[in-house]
Amino acid sequence: MNTNVYENTDSETITPLNKRRILPVFLLVGLYAASTAAVMSVLPFYIREMGGSPLIIGIIIATEAFSQFCAAPLIGHLSDRVGRKRILIVTLAIAAISLLLLANAQCILFILLARTLFGISAGNLSAAAAYIADCTHVRNRRQAIGILTGCIGLGGIVGAGVSGWLSRISLSAPIYAAFILVLGSALVAIWGLKDPSTTSRTTDKIAAFSARAILKMPVLRVLIIVMLCHFFAYGMYSSQLPVFLSDTFIWNGLPFGPKALSYLLMADGVINIFVQLFLLGWVSQYFSERKLIILIFALLCTGFLTAGSAIRNTLDLASFAGRISFTGWPKQETSLPTNLITYKELDLRGSRTSAGEFDEALRMLSTLEINPQDVVSKVVNLDEIPDAVKELDRYPERYLKINAVFH
Repeated sequence: MNTNVYENTDSETITPLNKRRILPVFLLVGLYAASTAAVMSVLPFYIREMGGSPLIIGIIIATEAFSQFCAAPLIGHLSDRVGRKRILIVTLAIAAISLLLLANAQCILFILLARTLFGISAGNLSAAAAYIADCTHVRNRRQAIGILTGCIGLGGIVGAGVSGWLSRISLSAPIYAAFILVLGSALVAIWGLKDPSTTSRTTDKIAAFSARAILKMPVLRVLIIVMLCHFFAYGMYSSQLPVFLSDTFIWNGLPFGPKALSYLLMADGVINIFVQLFLLGWVSQYFSERKLIILIFALLCTGFLTAGSAIRNTLDLASFAGRISFTGWPKQETSLPTNLITYKELDLRGSRTSAGEFDEALRMLSTLEINPQDVVSKVVNLDEIPDAVKELDRYPERYLKINAVFH
């Protein structure tokens, strides 16, 4: 009898993953993650194009996260009762509808509704993880969950790359691409998944008891609070970072846009996969779990502070130039070409870009397309820039375009 137990244990130890059964869910999750990354690369700029402020961007992303927070436990519970496959198909259908609504939105309210629906559909990740748990043995379940996490990261890299390429066409093109990816994910769920048997009522009671027991454990309550603080900070950072970069940095005369953001998201995905596959295992040999959590949060704080100080460092570099000149044309001048008109825009440009614009301005002056008496120019020291920007904001009618040229 003892011999049989040891034989069973040995057989359980070498139980391989049923790759044919779990491969579809890996593909499904990867496609869904790609669609999510494709939208996130353009969403802040899409909202701004509709007239949304940074506050509106934050509200929309927060609403999406809150709907996901509310829906994920419910979707996980429903998948226990009616089956993983059915729930995955329904949530992917909701995601497809939300993306169509987003791509054809005519106002901020429809964007908010679309992202709320997409947040609800994001609960399918919990159902996918539960499907993996149903189809794997306890001894290789961690390996399967690790592969699932890797598929999410890989999908994010691909989706961000596709979004950066399609954003040159229009901001809605990546959203339609995300819709196609979600449809592909739904087809994989329909034809590739085999739904395990649903759990019994006894299992449901045990799960409900476990949830209550988790909330009563002091250590886990602290962990939940820590994670809420983490996601609160990360939510603010991720929602406002594109706005911050767009308003702060210019490359080749153009502000930071969806293509540049997609590159950042791709780099983030590559780093995440590298850390998960290689670095985390090596670091965990020298740090306990508690110290590892502290180290990770310390790195996050360092990243937030570094990003927040980027504008200050930019101005510090500019201080070597000594001064900045502001040049513009009065608003009532209507003969300017549209490519030179940027209402209430402050550009920090290098000498090459400024020289090119100087040639254009000189040509317009020589052909009397602009009245020389209407040209507005002033030179201010670096420490006077805030006052100059306030003047620009207070009297925007005085200027059509403002160039900050380093001397």
